[in-house]
Amino acid sequence: SRLVIRTPHSATTHNGGWMEFGPDGYLYFSIGDNADRNNAQELDNLFGKVVRIDPADPAGAAAYTIPPDNPFVSTPDASGEIWAYGFRNPYRGAFTPDGRLTIGDVGAGTWEEIDAGDLKGRNLGWPDCEGFCSSPQGSLTDPVFAYNHSGSDGYGGGCAVVGGDVVEDPSLTGLTGRYLYADY
Repeated sequence: SRLVIRTPHSATTHNGGWMEFGPDGYLYFSIGDNADRNNAQELDNLFGKVVRIDPADPAGAAAYTIPPDNPFVSTPDASGEIWAYGFRNPYRGAFTPDGRLTIGDVGAGTWEEIDAGDLKGRNLGWPDCEGFCSSPQGSLTDPVFAYNHSGSDGYGGGCAVVGGDVVEDPSLTGLTGRYLYADY
């Protein structure tokens, strides 16, 4: 049997592109907002989200199951597969040795961001915020790091965060457990 989840894209951009088994044994993957910023905040679709499923082939016709502790599994009209939402284009992610999800989210015209931590059920803010919210909003989760395109923040500028992975090799002294990313 094979696992197929279809999200027909009408855009050629904002497709996301990461998947990895988490420390809990479940499969996590990201899907971009399909170039429609509204998708990121709507819980009835998988666009602009990080998704979590159990890909083990269950009995019956289903190709996967939704873990019962997913945050929106009991929310009416929500896709139970959603783990976190409010992303523009969550391009690459990884898990730290202690199990925290870390993911780079490609911004629009101003900021790139790295989101990390216990993201279960969290709203990362797109399109209401790009990078850090200019006014803190309790319902939104700010990134752990953001850098702007102009370089005025002292980080040299950029245009699209396309990295990353968490270093697991203990021989890379000082880098083990850190998320490394690049910019296009």
